[in-house]
Amino acid sequence: MNKIKLTIILTLFTSLYTDIYGQLTIGSGKDPMKGALLDIKENDEATGGVTARRGMMLPRVELLDLTRLTGGPDSSPVIKDVADSEPDISRHIGLTVYNLGNCPGVYVWTGTEWIKLGEPCNSPVVPPVPSDPNANVKSCIPYMFDYQTMTLSASYTATPVVTPSSYRWVVDDKLIEGATGDTYIYIPPRDMVWVTDALGNRTKTVAITCQMMIDGSLVQPSAAYEVLVVYAENGIGELSPVYVNALAPDGTALPKVTVAHVNLGAENDTDPCDCLGDLYQWGRIADGHQKRDSERWLTDDSSSESSPVSVGQLDSNGQVLATSGAYGKFIKNSSTGGLHYGTWSNDPKDDLWSSSVKTINDPCPVGWKVPSTPIWRSLYGVSLGSGGPNDALANTWRPLGWWGSADTRDRSGMLVGSALFLVAVGQRNMNDGVVSVPTWRQGYYWSASYAASGSVKQGGGISITETYVNATAVTARSAGNSVRCVADL
Repeated sequence: MNKIKLTIILTLFTSLYTDIYGQLTIGSGKDPMKGALLDIKENDEATGGVTARRGMMLPRVELLDLTRLTGGPDSSPVIKDVADSEPDISRHIGLTVYNLGNCPGVYVWTGTEWIKLGEPCNSPVVPPVPSDPNANVKSCIPYMFDYQTMTLSASYTATPVVTPSSYRWVVDDKLIEGATGDTYIYIPPRDMVWVTDALGNRTKTVAITCQMMIDGSLVQPSAAYEVLVVYAENGIGELSPVYVNALAPDGTALPKVTVAHVNLGAENDTDPCDCLGDLYQWGRIADGHQKRDSERWLTDDSSSESSPVSVGQLDSNGQVLATSGAYGKFIKNSSTGGLHYGTWSNDPKDDLWSSSVKTINDPCPVGWKVPSTPIWRSLYGVSLGSGGPNDALANTWRPLGWWGSADTRDRSGMLVGSALFLVAVGQRNMNDGVVSVPTWRQGYYWSASYAASGSVKQGGGISITETYVNATAVTARSAGNSVRCVADL
């Protein structure tokens, strides 16, 4: 079809038939494809499905500010007749243009920014420079999610002290423009190319290094610092699924288990260093007591005391009444024996949480529940339920991070399979409410299964250190442990 005919059709369509609703084909008498409102083609389908020998020319603009709908400053908008405010920002989601400015290509407005389709604009590939064992790069933990921001630092540890005169950061062999300090903030790109494993986890290992100028020569660490980035499909603020294998005690393969990507309470943490979550007392709801800095009962200090609440301070579900002074507080109990040893109430019921059916007291959100001890054991896959990381059969268990570090910002934990990370977050002591086990040495996770040793009431769970995993661990119920939810199937 020549240009005159196409112009006539477009004119008629826009001026004479503005009240017609439905689908439209331009260039052919055939009906449009069922899923298309507008189907543009020069001719009917030929062999191979080719319907045209020309393309569609998108509007060409020069975007100056990718964070603004107008694409430019207030005084000089690139996209006319719109405002960088609601409702225009939301109404124009999906607006598509061809950007002739920096990093040319097809861009789409997402509601928060213009993003480029296809290949990103990569910085030039940087050839490697000599390695130096004194050059180092690290972060608090080499693990993060796609919505998080990681701060990395570079150092040079020679003796006598030598301070680099300049820095330049390199990610996956590409120089990062403007990253010239001894720290670098890494933000996973939106167009990250993910690797999907057999269970459905999407991850990407990113290699980060820093080239430092020492006495006029560039040097870099002996090996790049590798960060495992995990895709969280539900984004920030919600729990996302991570998949792991499972084995029965006799070694029989079980269906894969869906585990939440973070500890309960860490859903909104964008800094991997702060992604620890809350510390619950076994069987309690999320009434505020689980916060790491919540007030303590009876006395809000680090003194040891035995103050389990009485039956009269509990509601019909076995929880602390909202009218009680202990409500929302971490209840201390330094009792060393008897029925109430290590419990937060004088009526320590065994069914506050359940290993079979999710109870009303279960703190996990809809669709999730506190895992049972059998589930924890199935992820480890050893009939006895405990041993070293290398003894695990269901999944690989690999210590990750800075075990034993004296830096309080460093983190450590256990990488289970390809994507699940159980961070060592310590434990809140039942006697005084202090987080007595440092976050870089041990992790305790509750199960919904109750446990008892004679008259002593306890809660089940799993504990991890750098060299030992105990999937049948038991802990006093008034201790503060992490909760990692699993799918409530």
